[in-house]
Amino acid sequence: MTALALTFINQLIIFVLGPKIAAGSTLPLLETVQLIELAEVFERMDALFTLFLFLGLIIKMVAFFNGAVIGLERITKIGFKKWVLPLGALIYGLSFLSPNYTHHIMTGRKTVVTFWFPVFQFILPLLLFIVIVIRKRKKLKKQPAS
Repeated sequence: MTALALTFINQLIIFVLGPKIAAGSTLPLLETVQLIELAEVFERMDALFTLFLFLGLIIKMVAFFNGAVIGLERITKIGFKKWVLPLGALIYGLSFLSPNYTHHIMTGRKTVVTFWFPVFQFILPLLLFIVIVIRKRKKLKKQPAS
């Protein structure tokens, strides 16, 4: 269902803005919403869209933060309440590393694609697969033959 929604939204953006403008825009859906005019009543839909965009971003950030805190709790066996402030301070401090959005995107394209994607898309899944195979073999050896 999500794939259909994303496909529909991307097609709408391309139909309204055109492929060149849609490809070069930072927030093409916002530009598309700004062009909506319905019966001279709904002309400023961009304010409502921006509100929904920020609400969605806040929910996403809270979910990621919550996952990080719970993950640190499980890894270190230290209560999650003790991780909230240090992790929040770390994220707050790291948010000032990029002076602007363009710098953030360019840095991400250089370092993330080169260094982090191979680790998270190939190395870690391969290590997890090896660990699962080893554990399964140990489990099969421990079971008595019936």
